[in-house]
Amino acid sequence: MIYDLSTEIFSDMEVYPGDPEVAIERTALIEDTGYNVTKLCLGTHTGTHVDVPLHYIKNGSGCSEISAEKCFGRAYVAKCRLLGGVVMLPENIPDCEILLIYTGWDKLYGTKQYFENVPPLSGDFLEEAKKRRLKAIGVDMPSVDRDGLLHHSLLISDILIYENLSGLQELTGLCGTFYGFPLKISSGDASPVRAIFRANP
Repeated sequence: MIYDLSTEIFSDMEVYPGDPEVAIERTALIEDTGYNVTKLCLGTHTGTHVDVPLHYIKNGSGCSEISAEKCFGRAYVAKCRLLGGVVMLPENIPDCEILLIYTGWDKLYGTKQYFENVPPLSGDFLEEAKKRRLKAIGVDMPSVDRDGLLHHSLLISDILIYENLSGLQELTGLCGTFYGFPLKISSGDASPVRAIFRANP
């Protein structure tokens, strides 16, 4: 089975506070020109997206420098619990290259509350990701932290971060393959992606 974990991008959608607003404008119409052309104005962290090292590391790799090999791999969807407002690392994670984290926070997506008091991942995630040499971590939240420290630590360790994933609830406990390719943006610090999970038979 193939599952789309992406959110829709549309004009005036809620974005992370301080990020550019989204505007989608048709600049050519079939009725006038025989074809449609659309202008997109949006930030690199709009909707479901991937953070790459340049987001927090001054001379880190940008989107155009990230290899396609880095953006897909054996994945596991873990159901995580909150303890004291912090997302705790689950037990018994099977072998994987990409860890997808379900917290249920995506139920607030599309509201201002989605961006408020986001529960950070515990520090154990960093140690586990480094120990397993993960390619990436993905979350159903707008961020993995509140202070940027985990962002910096993951990205400097060359571990990509996928944010604003949706639809993980029905996939918890499953293994499969995750695909999330960024646009090849020159000096891009992040990019919207079409995030796909293919469950193992």
